[in-house]
Amino acid sequence: MRIYNKGDNMYELDEFQKDALRELGNLGSGKASSELSELINSKVNLEVPFVDLVPTKNIPDLVGGPKRLVVGTYSQITGDVMGTLVVIFPIKSALMLVDILKKKPIGTCEVLDVDDRNRIKDVGEILSSAYLETFASFLGIHATYEEPRLVSAFGESLPDFVLLNIKEDYALLLKTNFQIPSTEALEGNFVLLLTAKSIEKIIDAINQKL
Repeated sequence: MRIYNKGDNMYELDEFQKDALRELGNLGSGKASSELSELINSKVNLEVPFVDLVPTKNIPDLVGGPKRLVVGTYSQITGDVMGTLVVIFPIKSALMLVDILKKKPIGTCEVLDVDDRNRIKDVGEILSSAYLETFASFLGIHATYEEPRLVSAFGESLPDFVLLNIKEDYALLLKTNFQIPSTEALEGNFVLLLTAKSIEKIIDAINQKL
């Protein structure tokens, strides 16, 4: 099933494709959970409650609203698929994550310093690596990413910021929930901004697995 209609420039996934992508997301989150658990020396469970191809213009609303301050990482993807990989944390979750990584009481971190930002960058790289490697391995494609760079912006400015080198209207969004014992749930978002050909290549690979 092709999901790209050149006539109306619309993408649409059916439920089987969404389930396949969600399962891929869960596999990637399992890999990331193990690495994050080792990093903070505490069990971390990651869940992927939402996955879909969404218009880039809708991303601000889906990650908490256009006026919501977010922090995250982004990096370019090359290989069989081309695009930009973005990991986004609402600022509240980012601050909580830093406290957990530094083994301090939640609420201690109020402003991200250079060291804190590097810790967020490390987590972003773990998530990027886990998800991308899982996708590439399962789908039989080759994809690599450059070293992530940190981004801090309000939600409404994210699409313009990350679309510096890729002008696409749709993105693959996986919402990720972090569950850490005795801690309020943390929210994260994994976004793949891909070229039209790359999106079709991924969906075609998924269809072959169904």
